[in-house]
Amino acid sequence: MPRVIACLVLGTALCAADAADVKRFCFLYTVNNAGYVDVCGCKTKKVKQGSLARRSTLVKELRAEGKPFLLVDGGSCLFDLDGRTPKEAERPQLLAKAFVIVESYNRMGYKALAMGTSDLLLGLDELRTLGAAASFPIICANFFGPDGALVFPPWSIAEAGGARIGIVGLVMGTMGSYYLGKVAPGCTVGNPIEAAGKAVAELKGKVDLIVALSHCRKEENEALARAAPEISIIFDPNVNYGSHSLFMTD
Repeated sequence: MPRVIACLVLGTALCAADAADVKRFCFLYTVNNAGYVDVCGCKTKKVKQGSLARRSTLVKELRAEGKPFLLVDGGSCLFDLDGRTPKEAERPQLLAKAFVIVESYNRMGYKALAMGTSDLLLGLDELRTLGAAASFPIICANFFGPDGALVFPPWSIAEAGGARIGIVGLVMGTMGSYYLGKVAPGCTVGNPIEAAGKAVAELKGKVDLIVALSHCRKEENEALARAAPEISIIFDPNVNYGSHSLFMTD
């Protein structure tokens, strides 16, 4: 298997030892966008984060420089994270903003979105409608419909810098049953570690690198790292990537 160097642009560097057949690319990873189109309204921050326009500018600059990258989202990008049930009068505006986000992701060239808990805020039918408008797959390996079948593909494969990357989507196994009953009646959430193991078995031999977009709790991701060493990178929404460095070797 060729060695792969993957650098996470937003702070975290992941690298393999030098070799003649090294394939190099960057990950651009976003998570918990929370329905923001413009910069965030955080009163405590001197530098306001976010804005699809800022993100698009970064993507255009990297593309103009000819740097290979893989753009992925770890979930909860479409709606607010507070879990509040929106009023009926709010739904059209929230849905319209979500379509703007999806179209922006299409234009930026996102390759995968892991389903996050808040992405279900307006209901599963609306999320499916948004997914149909996306040029990238919504993935989740442990979210099942009333019929017991997976609602979304468990994984996808993308290419960057000549490498084939298997991307597994996971959502927290502890999603509240009350919330789930409101947004996706009859659906269930399976064990993310077991689901990841099945996805890894399906991806083996098809890709150079397996990563997980895990919208799970920290302890679940720690257990995942122990149980599935074949997953080279676990993108964890609980980590501040601006202050951590991870290193990958094969």
